[in-house]
Amino acid sequence: MRSEKLLRNERLLFPLKMLAHSLKNKQQKLETAALLVQQSSGRKGRRLPYHVTQLMQKWLESHPVNPYPSPREKYEFAKLGNISHQQVEYWFSNARARLLREKSLSRYPPST
Repeated sequence: MRSEKLLRNERLLFPLKMLAHSLKNKQQKLETAALLVQQSSGRKGRRLPYHVTQLMQKWLESHPVNPYPSPREKYEFAKLGNISHQQVEYWFSNARARLLREKSLSRYPPST
């Protein structure tokens, strides 16, 4: 009689144990996926704060002859925007390239 109860309890508990095991595996997979997303999403495709890009754009427009900010100015932009010095350098490098591209396009309009 006692063994019958144990057997019945085991039969009832087995699906619950399997479900718990399955849920644990799914939770581990979700945690791993979330960690991968967190590690990768912080880098690629993130835009700089709008107010900082506006400040850098205004600076660039006001210095057409020498569009290269001093190290001190780069430091100030980085500090204001809470971004890295490298991000400021990349932004200015890309902005100068955009300016050159626009100038060359305006010089040679597309033929129709």
